[in-house]
Amino acid sequence: MTPREIVLAQINHEETHPVPYTLGFDDAALSEKLQQHYGSQRWNTMFVPYIRGVGGINVLGRKSIDETYARDVFGTLWQLDQRPWYRRSRV
Repeated sequence: MTPREIVLAQINHEETHPVPYTLGFDDAALSEKLQQHYGSQRWNTMFVPYIRGVGGINVLGRKSIDETYARDVFGTLWQLDQRPWYRRSRV
């Protein structure tokens, strides 16, 4: 499976191996420490870019349906009584 297919499978609550991850840091000091540890920028090629960038979740445009469900600005139905929120249907 491609990284994209793995992420989409996980979004649909399907088990995958490996589990996709994202490393959300852009820290020059951390980058320098990793470079010193590995002796080069080689560490940067050791990670699979499953998710290149992650933005915030826009909850301002969300419309509540009841205490459990809400629909986002794109029309997607979300179940909110669990963490993380679960997508229940596509548009």
